[in-house]
Amino acid sequence: MKKIILLALMVLIMAGCDTKTEEQRYNDYLQEQKEIKRRIEHQNRWKGYSVIVIDNCEYIVKTITISPGFRHGTQSGYLAHKGNCRFCKERRQKELKELVEQLKGE
Repeated sequence: MKKIILLALMVLIMAGCDTKTEEQRYNDYLQEQKEIKRRIEHQNRWKGYSVIVIDNCEYIVKTITISPGFRHGTQSGYLAHKGNCRFCKERRQKELKELVEQLKGE
């Protein structure tokens, strides 16, 4: 009985130990810092832009106030189709599957 308790205690102690070295922890820390920096750069790059969905396609929108001296300001802007629109990607994959099925049938 003592052997079983001793074995269970050793398993618990070994499972509770951290197996990462200081170097591995430092590398993980550096990786996290790079990811945080990348996210901040991404947010700053897209500041003032927004993504909207029109007719099941994603568009990037930027609105610019070009003459703020007027009563409400004159607004201008642009709308561009997002190159990696998830809806278009899904449609292309569906069309590709249908095409593959047609070619297999021939």
